[in-house]
Amino acid sequence: MKILAVDDERPALSELEDAIAAAAPESDIYSCMDVESAIAIMEKQICDVAFLDIHLPELSGVDAARKLKEIYPKVNIIFVTAYGEYTGDAMSMHASGYIMKPVTENSVRMEMEDLRFLPVSGQNQNAAIATATEERDYSDGSEDLPKLSIRAFGDFEVFIDHKPLPFQYNKTKELLAYLVDRRGAVCSNAQIMGALWEDDEDERGHISYMKKLRTDLIVSLTKAGCGDVILRRRGAIGVAKEKIDCDYFDWCDGKQDSFDRYHGEYMSQYSWGEYTHGMLDEVFYSRMSK
Repeated sequence: MKILAVDDERPALSELEDAIAAAAPESDIYSCMDVESAIAIMEKQICDVAFLDIHLPELSGVDAARKLKEIYPKVNIIFVTAYGEYTGDAMSMHASGYIMKPVTENSVRMEMEDLRFLPVSGQNQNAAIATATEERDYSDGSEDLPKLSIRAFGDFEVFIDHKPLPFQYNKTKELLAYLVDRRGAVCSNAQIMGALWEDDEDERGHISYMKKLRTDLIVSLTKAGCGDVILRRRGAIGVAKEKIDCDYFDWCDGKQDSFDRYHGEYMSQYSWGEYTHGMLDEVFYSRMSK
């Protein structure tokens, strides 16, 4: 794994380098003290992760993140800050994570274990750059992105280009179903576990299994070309609903054809969906009576 570290203060940069080296001893670390150097490094070395001080001179860490993403859209941006609040601009970048100074081995390790995008992991760099370029072309509309569509009415199903998306674990599909039911809200692991294992008190076992489900969900969607659908926070996860074609989302947005597709069933496999099911029925029968 290749990691970029950027901070304009030498002591802080050294502290960051030491923490990264301790948390990820097998990684290659590239460090610098300004945005121009960071861009130059990124153009030569595709870095999987970039630790950026938010408060850099000339260009901010947020601006630096934008420029790095222009080179490689799937770089995991982790902002480093001495302040307790993050700016709106930083939040809009959908960063992989945030670390408060002073940076420690443990704080770096926690973020490295929960990256937004999978590392290139030794892939040919030219191929990685080509893939990134293709993805930028997709965003301009010159190519068609893989289409993620979800059917919530009836049995819950997930499709990529009209073909069912397989997961390693059956429970992974239920995890995605719950996130869809929450309509883009970022849900804590505890909240998700409480729904997926309603009456089971084996919390320790659930925490371990939950990590596997998150990984399976992220890997499966990333392989399908839809990794950006997942919103990841420390100890929490959600979906970017604007990136999903879903009958339930269309219903919530008031689209007429979605009402025609509802026939009184919603995520039939999952008991925790009954609350939303009741709400849909109430609206449906109210419209029918008019």
